[in-house]
Amino acid sequence: MLVLKGREAQQLERLAGARSSWRVLNLHLTTAGLQDAGRPSHLRFFQSQPLNHALLIKHKIREHERALFDAAPALATKVLMPLDGRSFGQGAVALFVGERSYKSVMRQWLGLKTQTDHFPGPISPDAALLERLDKLPTFDPFLLGELLRGGAYGVAEDYLQVSLLDDARIRSFIVQEVTPLVVMAGGDVARVPRFVDAMFGPRLDKAAADFMTSLGLPESRWPSIVAAWKGALRFEIGLTPLQQRFSTRIRHLRATRIFGFSSHLSREDADEARDRIYALARRAFAAVSKAAVRFGTERRAQIIASEKITDLGAYLGDLPDAVTQFVNSQAVAEHVLSFWELMMRPADDSGVSADALLRLEHDLNEIEAHVVRYSAHAGATPMRMLNVA
Repeated sequence: MLVLKGREAQQLERLAGARSSWRVLNLHLTTAGLQDAGRPSHLRFFQSQPLNHALLIKHKIREHERALFDAAPALATKVLMPLDGRSFGQGAVALFVGERSYKSVMRQWLGLKTQTDHFPGPISPDAALLERLDKLPTFDPFLLGELLRGGAYGVAEDYLQVSLLDDARIRSFIVQEVTPLVVMAGGDVARVPRFVDAMFGPRLDKAAADFMTSLGLPESRWPSIVAAWKGALRFEIGLTPLQQRFSTRIRHLRATRIFGFSSHLSREDADEARDRIYALARRAFAAVSKAAVRFGTERRAQIIASEKITDLGAYLGDLPDAVTQFVNSQAVAEHVLSFWELMMRPADDSGVSADALLRLEHDLNEIEAHVVRYSAHAGATPMRMLNVA
C-alpha cells in the first residue's frame, strides 16, 4: 500500500475527472454524477464508501513495483481511494489487488474480509466483487454488464447503464446502420429516431421492447442483447482508429534498435524475441478482425439482402457471444499496444534493451494466456488465438 500526495494527487485529480475506459473504471466520477442527478443516495457499486469513490485501473506492473508481490503478475488491478473520501486533491491510498499487504489493508483500513484470510466467516461482498473485477481482462462496460447485471454482487443497475446518444456523430452512425433493420422488421422509417432513443439510450423503452418481441427474442435475454448491440456499434466506430494505431506501432516494433547484448542474451536471442512479440501482436489483431466480422456492417448487409426476419433475430441472438469474443480479443490487442507504448516512452527513439524486450515478451504471453483462460471460464465462444492466421 502507498499513500500518494502532492504532485501525484494532482495527477489523480485530473484522472478522476475523466470518463471510464477499457483500462480505468472511474467510480468516483460515476458516483458523483448519480448524486448530482438526484439519484437515491443508497445506490452503490461497492457498499464501502472509499471503494465507491475509487479509481480502478488495469495497471502494468513496473520493475519497482514487483517487490510488493510474492509473485508479481504482468498486469494487476490498482485501487486508488481518496483520502478524504470525496476528492483526490488531498491524496489517495494506492493498493494492488493481490499484493502482499492486500489482506491486511482490506481488513484494517476498510473492515473487509478477503477470501484468503485465515479468520473465520464468509468473505465480505465488496472483497468478493473486487477480486472478481480483478479477473476481468478489461473494464469494458459490456463485460461489466454481463458480470454484474441483475443485482449481482449488490451493484445498482444505475452504474451499468450505457447511452450511445450523447455524441451526435455516434447517433448519426446508429441511425444509418439500424434504419434498414427496423424497416425489415416492419417498422416505419419516420419512427426510427424514436426507436434509436428507446434502444440505445440509458434505459430500454417500449418501442425497443416491441421490436424485440416482434423478433421472438425471449425477454430474459433482452438486457444482454441490447448491451451487446450497443457494444457492437461502439466497437465498429473505434475499430479503424485501433487498426491504424496498431499499424503504426507494429512498424515501430520492427524498426526499433535493440541494445544491451551480453554473453547470456545475444543479438540473435533478442531478434527472435522481437519476432515472437510481432507474431503475438498479429494474432491479437487477427482475432479482433475475425470477431468483428460476426456483427459488422457486412454481416448486417447480408441479413438485409436476405429479407428474412429470422436471420435478423438470429443475428441479434448471437450478438452477446460475438461481442464477448470481440472484447476479449480486443483486450489482448489493447494491452499489446499499451505495454509497448509504455516501454518505449522513456527511451523515445533511442531503442530498447534486450532485457526489456524479453520482459515484454514474457508479460504479453502472460496477458494472452490470462485472457484465453478468462474467455473459456466465462462460457463464451473459446478464444483460439494461437491458431489465428
